[in-house]
Amino acid sequence: MMNSEGLRRFPGSLDGGAASTGDLKRSDASDETRVDTSIPLADYLDRCERAYLTQVLEERRGRVLETARVAGINRRTLLRKMNKHQLDKSDYR
Repeated sequence: MMNSEGLRRFPGSLDGGAASTGDLKRSDASDETRVDTSIPLADYLDRCERAYLTQVLEERRGRVLETARVAGINRRTLLRKMNKHQLDKSDYR
């Protein structure tokens, strides 16, 4: 259920109304939320991290400091992650 600001809220949680079973049905997952459950979570997270870093490095043309800022991580942390995923900043210039 959405409030007037367009924010999602749990049905019946604050207004005293009871949530019906229809309100609690599981919605279909969009393409964006579908995941590969055939691999361990650690492997899936590594793939996601690598894809994210690759995209930000492309957008920032390999600029490490800008990439770290956008990712919200320290420059040294980014460099460690780039090393882990064998990403070279010069490949994105």
